[in-house]
Amino acid sequence: MPDADYGSRWPSNPLLVAMVWQLPLVGSAFPGAARRKWLEMMAMAFDVAYGLEDAPLPEARPAAAAAPAAAPPAPPAAPKRAAHLVAGCDYYVDQEGYARCDVQSGPDGIPLATPGRRPLAGEVGEEVIYDYRGAARDRATVVWGDDAIGALPGMAFCGPG
Repeated sequence: MPDADYGSRWPSNPLLVAMVWQLPLVGSAFPGAARRKWLEMMAMAFDVAYGLEDAPLPEARPAAAAAPAAAPPAPPAAPKRAAHLVAGCDYYVDQEGYARCDVQSGPDGIPLATPGRRPLAGEVGEEVIYDYRGAARDRATVVWGDDAIGALPGMAFCGPG
């Protein structure tokens, strides 16, 4: 049978009461690291509520061999830019020989992103065209947006190989 004087024995120190309210509900997760921190804080709360004692606190159970702290995750790698962008080219020839472009001037002259658009040969102007076909590139086999084949005179190409 519970003690009839139970209510008068409940701690009146608000710090101790607050610490008890910090406990998770029974059956909830309460990992070991969180338990140790709570016990350390509770020990400090006892010191505040009851004063410091000369007697040492009981030794804590030795923790399981602590795993070395995990290194912080590496920052995500910067997205790899396509080779033609690294080379500063908006126009390029893909592996299959199709001319492509990633930008197009809008009606107001502001460039619009148009990834992989097939341009016409006449819109390239003096721009350098990056050719992904490497050493096997043949200017005469480039296929343009209107399915015309071949480079116009004076077109400049660059690329690997």
